[in-house]
Formats: sequence, structure tokens, C-alpha cells
Amino acid sequence: MNNLDTYLASYLSKKTSYAIQLTGNWGSGKTYYFRKTLLPIIEETEVCSNANKKFKVIYVSLFGQKSVESIMTKIVSEIYLSKFLGKYFKKKRMDQKNNES
Repeated sequence: MNNLDTYLASYLSKKTSYAIQLTGNWGSGKTYYFRKTLLPIIEETEVCSNANKKFKVIYVSLFGQKSVESIMTKIVSEIYLSKFLGKYFKKKRMDQKNNES
């Protein structure tokens, strides 16, 4: 486990009111690292030690976004799709994002 994995595990074990942003140069492996390493850790982590609840993840790329409003629209859209349209559309979105990479 590297420093970022350790930090994430610590972050997930606490009640927080902030998010984590992963930054780096284009092509440095941020998306790959998120999908292959961090996402499985997050999805298997219990919410505040509650075995019946797991974290739900939304992924929003800021690439090409020009305003805070457009970012907020993407976030709200991802939450809505995740919550109300279920696993079918989540799989379709991830497939589409994989094709974009």
C-alpha cells in the first residue's frame, strides 16, 4: 500500500465534509490508478464502520470544463444516474469512459 492508498483509507474511516481531488499531468496515470487501485478500495470500505453500507463512487472528469456551473451539472448528472438509473447505465457510462481514455 503506498502513501495515497494509506491516506485514502484514513480519509474513508472518518466523517468528513470535503472531497479528494487527484491531480497530475496529462498521461500520468490518474484515471488508471483510480480505476484499478482506488475504486476497489473505496467500494469495499464500510461507511463509518457500518458493514451494511458501502461508499458509492461517482467519476467526473474536468477535462474540457469551462465553468463551475458545467462541473456542477456533471456532478449532479452522475449522482442522478447513479442513484436512479442503477447498474445498467453505470456500466454503460464506464464503458463509454473507457473508450474515451
